[in-house]
Amino acid sequence: MKLESFSRYFSFRTRLMIALVLMGVVSAGIVAVYGFFHERRQIYELIEKQYVAVNQSEVTRFQTLLNQLKENLLLAAAMPRVQELIRASDNGGYDPESSSTYHQCIQRLELIFVSMHKNRHPSCSGLHFPMIHSSY
Repeated sequence: MKLESFSRYFSFRTRLMIALVLMGVVSAGIVAVYGFFHERRQIYELIEKQYVAVNQSEVTRFQTLLNQLKENLLLAAAMPRVQELIRASDNGGYDPESSSTYHQCIQRLELIFVSMHKNRHPSCSGLHFPMIHSSY
């Protein structure tokens, strides 16, 4: 349809209304597209913040776990081995391999447990262990 035939079929008022409706539709479309992309960006930023918070929480939890494991390993490394106590008990109170006595092993254990208690080690709320009765 040519512009001349268009103006012949519709009055000026009708053409003005069509133009206003088209401008309204285009404007609404532009606002809708802008709103969509703006909200999408806001949602992505919110999700990213939540992801970072959860990630940081997990990192902190993992570091705490690693620190506890490190403390436990240091504690296990500092403790006299059970074999030392058994050898010392079997050899009259002296362990020939570690060159330590039964009482030295017990004293090391006592020092470790006392220091754990004084430092309020989180995994040490109470400690009970059977005593080996010895005449040494």
